[in-house]
Amino acid sequence: VSIHIIDENDNAPIIDIYPHDIEPDTNTVKLYLNESLPINSLILSLSIIDRDSGDNGRVTWK
Repeated sequence: VSIHIIDENDNAPIIDIYPHDIEPDTNTVKLYLNESLPINSLILSLSIIDRDSGDNGRVTWK
């Protein structure tokens, strides 16, 4: 008896962006920054998780 379990791409990525203002129906994230922010201020926190295994769970972005 041989059993092969093949992963399906059945889990959508979970994208967490903070702070954010997402434009409706465009999936565009707009950042509004104060020009007086100090150098090296944190302006965005981005987290992407995909619970699929193997290549289906690999996440890259540009």
